[in-house]
Amino acid sequence: MSFAVGMDFIYIEDKLPFSESVRNDFTGELSSKELSIFGKTIYAESGIFYPFLYQNQLQIGILGGYRYNDLTRTIFRCEQCQEQELYQFENLTYVKPFIKYKFSARFSLQIAYSHYFNEMGFNNSIDLQVTFVKF
Repeated sequence: MSFAVGMDFIYIEDKLPFSESVRNDFTGELSSKELSIFGKTIYAESGIFYPFLYQNQLQIGILGGYRYNDLTRTIFRCEQCQEQELYQFENLTYVKPFIKYKFSARFSLQIAYSHYFNEMGFNNSIDLQVTFVKF
């Protein structure tokens, strides 16, 4: 069995960008900046895996999870800029088959395919996870 909780910070290229005039605090210069999509997600997932090869270095498995999304369209590090909540990125459930290779007890690499069960927002994704463990 496997269980994980975590947080991701997200930047998404905006397909419907618009710009806003902003003033630089240091120079006072006025410029036009495009808004982008930024945010965070918090997730919990669990599942099963099958280890094999010498000292169980290779693992294949499948995880199921739930992801809470908090995404906005805004200008990064701008205090008085317009901000739009993006409700189309609803909270969602997903299934994620994966392959993981443990190079050592402290370093592993995992590639996974995530399929999201939602009507709008995120599509399917391919994830690359690099894990470093320090004791």
